[in-house]
Amino acid sequence: MSSEFIRKKCDILLREIRHTLESVLQKDERIYAMLVIDDSGHYVTHVIRKGVLQSPLISSLANGLEYIASAISGIAGLSRETGYELGIGALYSILIEFEKVNLIIISKPPYSLAILSDKSLLPGTLRILALKTLQKIAELLFELQNIMKEDLKTTLRSLYTELKSEGLFEEGE
Repeated sequence: MSSEFIRKKCDILLREIRHTLESVLQKDERIYAMLVIDDSGHYVTHVIRKGVLQSPLISSLANGLEYIASAISGIAGLSRETGYELGIGALYSILIEFEKVNLIIISKPPYSLAILSDKSLLPGTLRILALKTLQKIAELLFELQNIMKEDLKTTLRSLYTELKSEGLFEEGE
């Protein structure tokens, strides 16, 4: 595959991920923001409902969501390991109920989805919505990851061949 084709395919997958998140926002006005992170707490992508940034409370929470989710991702990773050690299985969701909003984080290693919502959205409904959304997104992210791995392998093979032809590698190295 050419680098141009790979770049376009990655762009398409990333747009599809954002579209999936945006469609969830459109379905329920009680959802304020959504954020996808990996198990290391690194940012993947996010969406924020238009207009919610005008509310100081929601604005500060939505803008700080990456930091909150990153910290909780670390806790979730630690809890997951502890769950395995204790024989009770992996932790896959965390629900934090603030006075005015709910924050749920659903994990499907190596990715997690954080959703910030209004208190009127019931925790069970929020959990199901988050799980279904993350399942869709995880499939796209795994596809993206595989494409990037293949591109890296191709690039490394090409680099090795080029360096070998210049005499920088001998047979068997």
